[in-house]
Amino acid sequence: MKNQNGEFSVTESHGLVAFDEDCLKFAQVTGQYKDGLTDAEQSKRMSEKGFKDQLIKDFKKSLSEKVYPRKNFDEIRFPMFSADEGESAAVVYNKTGKTIEGRDYELYIYIDGQHGSGFDNLKGKDLMPGGSATFNFTYAGNSVPVSSRVVFKLSDEQLFEKYYEATGLEFDDYMRNK
Repeated sequence: MKNQNGEFSVTESHGLVAFDEDCLKFAQVTGQYKDGLTDAEQSKRMSEKGFKDQLIKDFKKSLSEKVYPRKNFDEIRFPMFSADEGESAAVVYNKTGKTIEGRDYELYIYIDGQHGSGFDNLKGKDLMPGGSATFNFTYAGNSVPVSSRVVFKLSDEQLFEKYYEATGLEFDDYMRNK
C-alpha cells in the first residue's frame, strides 16, 4: 500500500510475521493469539505490555492462597520444663488441581520464646491435588511455634511455567480489567 508521501507500508503480510515459538504457544493458550486477525492487529495484541507480568503476579497470589499451612499447630509432646523439648505438627494444604512437588517449597515455622526466636525450615513434601501433608518438628522448652508459611523455592515465572493451567480467556479478561 502506498501512502500520500509515496512511501510503502505493510498492513497485511498474509502470515509473514513470525513470533517466537514460546511466545506464540503462551499466546495461544491464554487467548492472546486470535485467528482471523491481520498481522498488524495480531502484532499489536502480542506486544501488549504487562499482560504476562500481570498474569504471573495474579497466579502467584492465587497459588499462595491455595497452597498454605494451617494456622494452628497440633501439640504432640508439650515441654513440662525449660530443658524439655516440645514436639508439634504443622499441616500444609493443596487446594489446587495439580500435585505440588516437595522440592519446590519449604515450610518455615516461626518459634518464639525464652530460648530465642527464629525460623525452622522444613523440606517440602509432595502435595497431592486437594490433599495435605503433615510436618512434625521439635522445639526447645519455654518456646512455642507461633506461625508458619510456605516459601516457594522457584521464581514466580518458574512457578507459573510449571503450575499454571490456562483457560484461554486470560487475555480478554486482562483487556476488560485494564
